[in-house]
Amino acid sequence: MGFAIKTFGAAFVIISSTLIGYYLSLKDDFRALDLRELKRALAILKSEIQFAINFLPVAFQNIAGKTNGEVSQFFAAISERLNQGVDSISTHDTVTTVWREEVDKHLVKSGLNSRDIEQITHFGKTLGYLDTSLQLRGIDMLIDYINETIAEAEASSGKNKRMLRSMGFLGGLVIVVVLL
Repeated sequence: MGFAIKTFGAAFVIISSTLIGYYLSLKDDFRALDLRELKRALAILKSEIQFAINFLPVAFQNIAGKTNGEVSQFFAAISERLNQGVDSISTHDTVTTVWREEVDKHLVKSGLNSRDIEQITHFGKTLGYLDTSLQLRGIDMLIDYINETIAEAEASSGKNKRMLRSMGFLGGLVIVVVLL
C-alpha cells in the first residue's frame, strides 16, 4: 500500500511539474496573442480618431465589439465609464485616469508583462488632451513598440519552449528523487 501511494505521488509530482513547464513555455505565445489583439484595437482607434468618426466613448465601444478577450473587456469598461455622463465624471476622473484604472483591472490579467502595461498606461496620458496629429503619432509609437515586442516574444518563445518543457519534467524528477 505504501509503495502504491509513493508511486502515485511521484507520478503526480512529475506530471504537475511537466504541465507547469508546458504552461510557462506558452507564456510568450499568450503575450504575442494579446499584443496582436491590442494592435488591432489601436488600428481601429487610429481610424476613428483620424477620420473623426466618433467621440472616444463610442470609439472604445466599437473597438470592444471588434476585439476579443481582455482587450475587448478593457475597451468596453472604458466606454461604459465614460458614457456614465459628464456630470458623474469628476475632475480627477478623466480619460487618463479611467484608462489607467482599467489597465490595472483588465490588462494585468492578460499575457502582457509589466513593461507592456507601462507603455500602454503611458499612451493613455495622450488620449483626449492632444490634437489629432499628436494622438495619431502616439498610436503609431505604441504600434511600433508592439511590433518590436511581438518579434521579441516570438524569438524568445522559440528558444525557450523546449528548455522550459524539459526543465519542468526534470524539476519534477529532482523533487521525486529528493523526497524518496
